Amino acid sequence: METPLQKELEFFAANRAKWLEGHRGEFAVVRGEALLGFFPTFAAAYDAGVTEFGLEPFLIREVTETDQEAQFPALTAGLISARL
Repeated sequence: METPLQKELEFFAANRAKWLEGHRGEFAVVRGEALLGFFPTFAAAYDAGVTEFGLEPFLIREVTETDQEAQFPALTAGLISARL
C-alpha cells in the first residue's frame, strides 16, 4: 500500500541532485511525478499549489542536500494535542 505523497517524495528524491544545481534553498511543488515549479518562499509555493491543485494533495519541499525534520515543541510539551 502506498503512503500519502509517496510518489511525490520519490520523485523529489530522484531529482534532488539535479535541482540543487540551480534551485538550492527554493521550494519545489510536486504533484505525482510532475514538478509545478520552484518558489522563493514556502508561502509562495503553497499559494501556487493551492491555485493549481485545489484540495488535492501535493508536496512542498525545500531543495536542500538533506531533508529537514519538522519539530513541534508545543506538541511535545503537551501545550497542544493532535488526534490521528
